[in-house]
Amino acid sequence: MIILVVTLGQEIRRSISSIKQNHQNLNSMYQQSAAKKRKKPADEKRVEAQRKVVELVGRHIEQCEALERNRYVERNKRAGASAEAGGRAGAASDSVVSRLVGKRNTRERVTVDELLPEIDGDLETQQAVLHEQDQNIDRKLEQIQDKLVRVKTQAQDIGDELRLQGQIVSNLNTQGQIVSNLNTQVSEVNEDLSRNNKNLREIKARMRSGDKFLMDIVLVIVLLGLMWYLYKVLF
Repeated sequence: MIILVVTLGQEIRRSISSIKQNHQNLNSMYQQSAAKKRKKPADEKRVEAQRKVVELVGRHIEQCEALERNRYVERNKRAGASAEAGGRAGAASDSVVSRLVGKRNTRERVTVDELLPEIDGDLETQQAVLHEQDQNIDRKLEQIQDKLVRVKTQAQDIGDELRLQGQIVSNLNTQGQIVSNLNTQVSEVNEDLSRNNKNLREIKARMRSGDKFLMDIVLVIVLLGLMWYLYKVLF
């Protein structure tokens, strides 16, 4: 019988420890959900409901722990009362337990007698809901991150395109400068040709003036010859 009681006590303590771990996980998820920025009133109500569930679960756990401690104290008292050593051994056991528990045990007895409201919904269901909500938020954040990556890639592509266009414009400016230099050189060549043509016309004009002078001399000589001939014939 004693072995069965001890085994059940160990099972109760393991169950309480497991529930406390689940409560810590639930509280962590609530803290994460409460820390996130919200704008919709429905989200505020949902977080407030989660807070109440977390607090109520914590109170139930405290009540279960108080019940277990009280059961432990009562068992030790009964064991001390039935011991062969008599009242002295029982008093010593009670003294040790009293020092370990202290005044907290009195408050816990009041807590044990308090009728707590039932938890709305199953604890695992609440955890699953919070976990699913966190996953949805994480998925949305991942989608936003993917969009930011795409926007960054597009911005980089646009930057590369602008740099390429800048290089093209720079090349066009260089080619324009080359064309401008060629136009300047062509203008200089045209000016040289104009000067050469003018010089050629002047030379040609001077050559025609010399020919005309020679023809004039020839004509004068011819006229003088005719005049000499006529003079001889007539006189």
